[in-house]
Amino acid sequence: MILGELFRMAFAAIWSHKLRSSLTLVGIIAGVASIIGVMTGISVIQSTIEGELSVLGSTVFQVQKWAAGGPMSREEWLKIMRRRPTTTEHADAIREKADQAIIDRVGRAFFEMHYAFDLVNSHYEGSDPGCDPNVSGCEQQLPVGNYMMVYKFQAPGKNTYSPLVGFTLKVRQDKIKATDFIGIPDCITDSSECEFLIDDQSAIEIAREAGLEKGLDEWGIDYYWRVVDPETYVWAISNTISANQSTGQSKGQTVVIDANSGNVIEVQNWEMMPSETR
Repeated sequence: MILGELFRMAFAAIWSHKLRSSLTLVGIIAGVASIIGVMTGISVIQSTIEGELSVLGSTVFQVQKWAAGGPMSREEWLKIMRRRPTTTEHADAIREKADQAIIDRVGRAFFEMHYAFDLVNSHYEGSDPGCDPNVSGCEQQLPVGNYMMVYKFQAPGKNTYSPLVGFTLKVRQDKIKATDFIGIPDCITDSSECEFLIDDQSAIEIAREAGLEKGLDEWGIDYYWRVVDPETYVWAISNTISANQSTGQSKGQTVVIDANSGNVIEVQNWEMMPSETR
């Protein structure tokens, strides 16, 4: 029996039982639609739950009256009971103290123009190492602890360079102290630290005058906070003098330039192996 005859018999059977065929078709459509609807509903519910629970992630600061957990003595429990209720004002105080810590170093006008709080990278780091919740001296785990406060810094006239800067905010009961500043110059003490007179093109010219060779390809440009003496923002202009494609090994030089004064801090010779990055 040829294929065409089979199709004719099938259509004839469907046509002779129109009602049964229609009900079968409706059942198939309804079944597929219900499955799609259930799967869509589950996906929506899952997304909603994940969104609600995401507030408990590491990028959110939790400030609460009660200790994070663990056994405690009656004296410790009574001490916690005497604490004032935690409100949003306590969380706002941490944020305000963080802003003020930068303002105290760079001034309010400079802060408002060039700094923005980075909620994604800021996080709670926990209490000091060795602080055991069972020890009476460490009964307050939250909000006591260290908060890594991260900001985006937009240096004047350098729109394409926005390094992350930050510091540690140590919260100890009624005291909040900012320490370990990275990338935040002390402009109040030395105003020249916030002049940023050297742009990328000026840095390239300074590197050329310092004897940086043309190299094999276009020079690399980096802008960052130098964490060793002298601590300041610098331009790093790099070339590639040699590159071996078969081994992946390459060599070059980097001229490090003070972004405020334009002075050449150092000239580094670098060598990169296949598994390394410059």
